[in-house]
Amino acid sequence: MTAVMVGIISKKTAPVDNNRDKTANIFADILAKKRDNLIRIYRHMVLSENDEETVDGTIKKAFSISNSNSDEAEAKIESYVRGGLEIIDSYFCECKSYEDVANKIMDFIDDFGFTYDDFE
Repeated sequence: MTAVMVGIISKKTAPVDNNRDKTANIFADILAKKRDNLIRIYRHMVLSENDEETVDGTIKKAFSISNSNSDEAEAKIESYVRGGLEIIDSYFCECKSYEDVANKIMDFIDDFGFTYDDFE
């Protein structure tokens, strides 16, 4: 769920992985189970962006992903999730200790504009 938000905030997408290994299947299962939440998050994030589009254009963009089982909608959400996962992975891929992880979490929080009060 965090990955889709990070992907949207960063405007980072990654291509859909059509790999059929065990990890890809687990990822697809998780996306299917969390689909409604991911759509809700996507809509909220798009509606809260301050892009230069008109209000009507922003609303259309947010609701272009319907609750139907559209392949295009699935690909768009998955693309943002994968983009967000790449960003998150870049923070933690070289961590070797709990201290490294803790420092990277603080970096992540700082970089994405959270305040420490958000977690109290």
